[in-house]
Amino acid sequence: MSSDWTSMPMRYGLFTPQSSQEMPDSTEHPRDNDSKPYDVMWPDTDESEDEDFLPQNQHIRFPSPTRSPFCDTEDTVDRKRGRMNSVGLAYDTRELLRRRIEVDCCITETPGERARRVIDKAVDNGCETADFSHLNLTEIPDEIAELRYITVFRKDTMIVKPASLEVFLYTNALTCLSPSLFKLTNLTVLSLRNNQLTNIPPDIALLVNLEELSIGNNHLSFIPAELLSIPKLSNLSLCPNPYFSPKSDEESSRRRRVVEHRVPSLLEITTRQWLSKDCHESTPWIPCAIESRLLSLSPTNRCYTCHSTFDLPSIIDIFWYTVFGVSTIPVQHRFCSLKCSKSFNPPQ
Repeated sequence: MSSDWTSMPMRYGLFTPQSSQEMPDSTEHPRDNDSKPYDVMWPDTDESEDEDFLPQNQHIRFPSPTRSPFCDTEDTVDRKRGRMNSVGLAYDTRELLRRRIEVDCCITETPGERARRVIDKAVDNGCETADFSHLNLTEIPDEIAELRYITVFRKDTMIVKPASLEVFLYTNALTCLSPSLFKLTNLTVLSLRNNQLTNIPPDIALLVNLEELSIGNNHLSFIPAELLSIPKLSNLSLCPNPYFSPKSDEESSRRRRVVEHRVPSLLEITTRQWLSKDCHESTPWIPCAIESRLLSLSPTNRCYTCHSTFDLPSIIDIFWYTVFGVSTIPVQHRFCSLKCSKSFNPPQ
């Protein structure tokens, strides 16, 4: 059989002379009326490329050009490159769709659901940082107390310790702080700036490991004296806030303003008596009204002078003095009696 493809009759469909697909010279392949043309095998291509080379009724049949089975023609390279580009395009499309779904979910989520997602992420991954910023929160969810269970493994000491938490709640719409926040005794950094807080509760003193606190850009008129009793607090950002200023020359000279002066009720007096050690040990039973007050009593409800426990203070005073290098900051103090209030001398 001649190797010149121009002299070969087109009887057996498409073939490639001088290649691995060429029929051997010694083999004849007669075509009967009932037989079908032989299938063409392409060992160096895949199934999608086979369809491109198979003969079709609407096209003129031409033999393939001579090529080496170990080399890809320019058309084959372009075709493979096209498939790779299409796969990459499909991946990019899926990625964009996935991101679009995440964005749509974030838009439809409520602030509480987004906060819940931040808590779950921190707890599941053991993160020491929880970022609740820019979530449009109006209140702190009670689930934030779950962050106190996060622990870390210290390689140097081979001990599992509670994580040093950093909680960021800045740029929200918070008007008050939830008691659940003060259960995070391992909290070291807390950012509350750029909210709508009107006061900081004295229970913030329960955060005994707090080192940094930011409360600027809120609506605070004063800060509680208990805030200054946190032992590890070394960085406190106070301004800007619309703090109280002395209204009269007497207040300016004395640096004191009496905010509240109440006579303790009989129930309050009885509660204070029950809180005393001697009375608590001598009587085995407690009235229900007093028991409910004792159960809801905060450890920070103590006189600033004598440190006696109360449920409601008798005197609330505001003093102006320098706090962390910032002058004329109003600080609220609570006292159990007028005597303790008068005996207190604010720092210069």
